[in-house]
Amino acid sequence: MLCHIAQWDKYFYEEAFANIQNGQPLTSRHQNFDEFNARAIGYAKSLTTQAAIGQFLLYRTKILETAAGLSDEEFTKAYLDGDGKKFSIRGYLRDFIPHDKHHKRQMEQYLKKMKSGK
Repeated sequence: MLCHIAQWDKYFYEEAFANIQNGQPLTSRHQNFDEFNARAIGYAKSLTTQAAIGQFLLYRTKILETAAGLSDEEFTKAYLDGDGKKFSIRGYLRDFIPHDKHHKRQMEQYLKKMKSGK
């Protein structure tokens, strides 16, 4: 699950956040979620748990630091992505907070099961 989140963070950091920060056009495009997530699963199998945690922390930190370093205008501005659709940092974060909460609940349920031995 961490690799799933980390791969999405990496994608949006490299294709949107970093470009906004550097004044470059966005290259993010709509992804086939099932294919992207399947690649993330394959990637996860190639990593140790520590490496997966490291990737998650690396890209989540980059996203948070970039967002925090933007002006209010840059944070709220609607940029055009690689598909010509509107993208804003604020909108992205609003969309992904519920996504993160969903996965947090899944992780909490998993940990609860592990503790109870079921």
